Amino acid sequence: MNRRCAGVLFSLTGALLLIGRYVVAAICANGAAQGLEAWGRGFFEEALEMTGLLLSASIVCFLIGAAYLIYAEIYKEK
Repeated sequence: MNRRCAGVLFSLTGALLLIGRYVVAAICANGAAQGLEAWGRGFFEEALEMTGLLLSASIVCFLIGAAYLIYAEIYKEK
């Protein structure tokens, strides 16, 4: 596998982790709001805070992917 392919795969992994963060937060916020008449923005924001590891992992994957893509462009691999 060349560096361009690895860069794209790391970027895709970062995007999936970022999407997963919001999906998990929505599920947690919905579960916490069961039995309440109305829930606001606070439930979702608290659920997003609980998924901090996914945000960190997605940022790391994006940075690694960008580094691989930049390296591949500098050295012009085929």
